[in-house]
Amino acid sequence: MPYTPPEIKQNPYLTGLTPREACADLPTRLGLSFDIFDRDLYDSCWTNVGRDEIDASIAGIPMKGYKELKEKCYDLIAPMDTFHLVTGIRVNFAEDGKSAQITA
Repeated sequence: MPYTPPEIKQNPYLTGLTPREACADLPTRLGLSFDIFDRDLYDSCWTNVGRDEIDASIAGIPMKGYKELKEKCYDLIAPMDTFHLVTGIRVNFAEDGKSAQITA
């Protein structure tokens, strides 16, 4: 069966990218949002639909939902002087095409 890319609504920051490219760009934008203390860029990393369903683990610390991620991650790290270098990005789409798992 040939690969059919999932239908994922494009973020305005990512015009012209395929869904896989857009997902691979996410960890880089996330790290940069901390480094330059840019809340709008950080917010662009998360969908507006299902923010309470976000399930993430950063530095081995599990977090659930946008609010917890923002409070335990962005609010604590972004004010510091940081430099993030993101490598080893992998994107796996769910069979239904409605979600993806991104590791870096």
